[in-house]
Amino acid sequence: MDPTRDLNIWALANACQRLADLAVALSKDRRQVDTGRLQEVGRLVLRATEHLEREPGAPMVASGVTSGKKKRGGLLGLVLGGADDGEDVSAAATSEPTAPSPNHTLSLRGHEQLIPTPDLVNFLSSQKKTGLLEVVTPAEQFTLEFDNGDIVHAQSNRTPEGQRLGDILVSRNVIERSVLEQFLRTAGSGRLGETLVAQKWITQEQFLEALRLQIHWLFQRLFEQAATRFCFWSGPPLNADSNVRLNATALLLDGARAFDETHWMARLSADGTPQPQGPVPDAPAAAPAPAEGDWMNVAGS
Repeated sequence: MDPTRDLNIWALANACQRLADLAVALSKDRRQVDTGRLQEVGRLVLRATEHLEREPGAPMVASGVTSGKKKRGGLLGLVLGGADDGEDVSAAATSEPTAPSPNHTLSLRGHEQLIPTPDLVNFLSSQKKTGLLEVVTPAEQFTLEFDNGDIVHAQSNRTPEGQRLGDILVSRNVIERSVLEQFLRTAGSGRLGETLVAQKWITQEQFLEALRLQIHWLFQRLFEQAATRFCFWSGPPLNADSNVRLNATALLLDGARAFDETHWMARLSADGTPQPQGPVPDAPAAAPAPAEGDWMNVAGS
């Protein structure tokens, strides 16, 4: 089984479904639509159909694609292969990535926003994959761990203030900030949540509840940020907690809802329309940064 081929086909099916949904919506909308745009879309769809139906290796004379220079086509384009021969790309995108452990093998790789990250996560979940997905955006780097398609761990190298695990525990009155800061000054290395539980500062249930909330917020950021590159490594989870198993589809739906709410509020503000009172649902409570240490940035740490 070729995972790159399956991902391309799956993403193509999703893109076609979105196109069909838009066409149905336009057919029910009586507003005037630019006929030229519709004709251009029709030509593109026809060319795409001809491209899939033609024999492998045959040139597409009508579309101007010749058999001279072989392109790495498909929806992902640059997945597992980089750019076309002779085409310059950044060293960061083409350098060989480092496996997270000797037990992991590279299954998928791509750069630029060739497929939306939510679609990529949904594909891995629907295929019941087990492994680590690393997604790099201009703002931060995400690592999602899958076990049979479920999310069992998620972390970021640059979690915003208020969404760090320690901040969440403080905002939910699970632990006092002064106590947390004192703990950080005296504690050794290790994952914050597990260490707090082991030393009985918090309960296992309080830790897992805060961790799940942090993962939900992480998915909201992941939904909004365009990826510059990604890698999926097949292999066992490295940091999973046996009590954390979250449905990827549900997390993506939460991220989409939060994204829509945020942009709805922004549009209201831009239009000068009075905004509803009260905080946006699920908005993280602001909290000052910890006195020491940056290791609260990681989910579960």
